[in-house]
Amino acid sequence: MNFVEFFKNTFVGIFRDKRKFFYVVVLLFCSLIAFSILAFKNNFDMYVNETVTKNIGFRTLSVSPKQDKEDLGLSELIPLDHVVDVYSFMYGTMSVESSFKNENVEGTIELLYGSPDIQPNVIMGRGFKSDDSNVAICPNIFYPDSSAYELQLDNKYVINGDSLLNNEFEVYYTESIFDFDTNTFEEGKKFTKKFKVIGIYDNTSVMNFNNQCYIMSNDIKQMVSEVGSDNIGENSYPYFDLVVDNLDNIEEVMGKIKDLGFRNVSVKNYFDSDMLQTIEVSSIIVVTILVFLTIIISSSYIKKLVINDSWKIGMLKTLGYNQQDVLKKYFGETSLINFFIYLFSFLIFGIIFLLLKFTILSFVQYIGVNIRVSLFPVIVTFIIIVIIPLITMFYNIYKYCKQNIIDLLRKSDQK
Repeated sequence: MNFVEFFKNTFVGIFRDKRKFFYVVVLLFCSLIAFSILAFKNNFDMYVNETVTKNIGFRTLSVSPKQDKEDLGLSELIPLDHVVDVYSFMYGTMSVESSFKNENVEGTIELLYGSPDIQPNVIMGRGFKSDDSNVAICPNIFYPDSSAYELQLDNKYVINGDSLLNNEFEVYYTESIFDFDTNTFEEGKKFTKKFKVIGIYDNTSVMNFNNQCYIMSNDIKQMVSEVGSDNIGENSYPYFDLVVDNLDNIEEVMGKIKDLGFRNVSVKNYFDSDMLQTIEVSSIIVVTILVFLTIIISSSYIKKLVINDSWKIGMLKTLGYNQQDVLKKYFGETSLINFFIYLFSFLIFGIIFLLLKFTILSFVQYIGVNIRVSLFPVIVTFIIIVIIPLITMFYNIYKYCKQNIIDLLRKSDQK
């Protein structure tokens, strides 16, 4: 029998034999679960690792100032080891209108506090230098519109980072004057400031919105001062932003700050470690159950198959087929079926994955979730669905096929 006939007979047998059909359906279902769980876990792990490592907010602490100190305790925080910068949170961000405004986008962008030590990884151009001024680092997928905060981007009007690099843009902002008689703010002077885009960064890897550009600290402090936001006084603002040099030093710095008598010290961006542990443990449990399930199913299937075919195996031996020939026949058939299950489940999973990625889950690309299928779920699922069952099957097939003809024929009569 050539390979084509063997292939044809094997798959025709799936639909004629209820045992084979049941085995294929159950293992196909297990394979899809394995792909889904492992792909989710892998994407979640990559998302956490990339985001926590690259997002400055995960190494930024919020610290309540000391109200009894003239400088609110700022001079005590700056000298601490592993502290990159300390500044009032009012300088952290500023929303402005820009020259990107047109009939399609409103031109609203958000400027973020930056410095040579506080900036995203630059993927094009260069980063900040200590003597820089009037420069910016913007997203590679740039969308100057407030709808970016709702992740409602119209891809037709997204600006590619290539066209931003080394070009200038203007921002417009207005002085805000507080009238104590009416308890309202009134508009004062209008300001215009130009920035040159010196670098492009991947905002999805740091969970930034698509309209957020980093500018130097001296620039944003000047702009906040011109607007008048800092005229109300530091005492009206509840905390400092303190940036630590490395995630590994967070606990040490927090301890030192508390020892100095500061209260309400917390990480600005906090990731729920309990949720992470729950997902990790749940994934391991599900994968372990799938491993045992495939062993039980494959072992049960091959036992019933060989026992049912014991008369046929006995006749093959009577006709001169040796143990190796019989082993090749059954092991080859089950191997082909398992490969088919794996490939077919991968095809189904791939179709579902792509449909979800580009429809229901299309928005997640704008919040730092780059959904993809890596080799990890592909390899582990292959081991679970193909390698482990084949090892189990080989053991059982070998155990039955090495029996003598009389025992095989006797089992056939006892079925």
